[in-house]
Amino acid sequence: MAPVPRLGGSGPKMRRLIPLIALTLAMLLGAWLGGESWLAWQLRGLASGGGVLAVDDLHPRRDPLAPGVTLVTPRLTLGPTTLGFARADLVLAPLAPTRARLDLPATARLALPGGSHELGLGPPAIHARLLPLAGLLAAEASIATGALTLDGQPLASGAEARATLVRLGHDAPPEARTAYDITLALSDLDPAALPQAGRLAEAIPAPRRISLTASGRLWLDRAPAPAALAAAPFPQPVGLRVDTARITIGPASARLLGRIEADDEGRARGAIAIYTTDADRVIAAGAAAGLLPPGAAGLAQGMIRAISAMPMPGDDRPEDPENAAAPHSAPAAGGAMRFPPAAPGELRLPLILEDGRVRLGPIPLGRAPFLRVQDPDAAPG
Repeated sequence: MAPVPRLGGSGPKMRRLIPLIALTLAMLLGAWLGGESWLAWQLRGLASGGGVLAVDDLHPRRDPLAPGVTLVTPRLTLGPTTLGFARADLVLAPLAPTRARLDLPATARLALPGGSHELGLGPPAIHARLLPLAGLLAAEASIATGALTLDGQPLASGAEARATLVRLGHDAPPEARTAYDITLALSDLDPAALPQAGRLAEAIPAPRRISLTASGRLWLDRAPAPAALAAAPFPQPVGLRVDTARITIGPASARLLGRIEADDEGRARGAIAIYTTDADRVIAAGAAAGLLPPGAAGLAQGMIRAISAMPMPGDDRPEDPENAAAPHSAPAAGGAMRFPPAAPGELRLPLILEDGRVRLGPIPLGRAPFLRVQDPDAAPG
């Protein structure tokens, strides 16, 4: 019979390994504790500069299974709007320290120029992949909410957004330094729940809901790392490309395609094509929302087919064979876009932004919105 191996000889080896294992665990724990302190230091700098984020207090979590930072009464401010929470926990994944999630309560306080409201969020699921060597710049970020409420009233059935850091691309505006591919979704928004949208809610036939899905690319003049968000001037958009978007307003729907950039004053310039089989309803909803000046809606509805026959910028350029089979227009060299013709039964309405003005075909609609505000304290006109 074969001799039974003796295990006793492995005892001294195991005893020598135990200190090494303990030392390794201690080093990992120290790294986590140090990483928490470093993250808290970064966030404290972001919150102390009078920028986007303000907090009453923040401290490391000191939880080896869920390391991160706790923020007490964090508040996010963008222009006249402030979103505040009782608490937030930025939690790092123990085995993937560049990945983080943000735990928020199910309700927030939304301060608007017209008053303060309780916003119900679901609660939201927020995740990000950070780049520590780039100042905690987000390489990926996503948010998905549950059902949204405003002051206890149903607002929307949900919202999602995702941003992914990408290369600038050949069609980037000259001022662009960072680019993100963006996807957005908003489901069943009830405009009647918004205090400022009463006219729009009344103008939408049943079902009185608005839904939106969109994807495209956003260019910024600087990377939105925490250090850049600590104090003004903040990173600002210099270009937006809408690759595909669909908006549903009650029974009407439209799809959008286009590209805008910031001009010398920071106002949007470019072109957006609106494709729809419900042009009259879409125009009426735009008028109810205040997007069209008085009298423009009736004029546009009376000229709708003439407007649809007008060319879009780039219609006179030859088609790129590589993009001929694309389901939507692809960017051409130098940042221009090609707009495909309307599908059978659709109208293609050109929305043109140039020289600081917006027009629907030949019909002036007013001043172009600001894409980039050069003076963050100035109120957009």
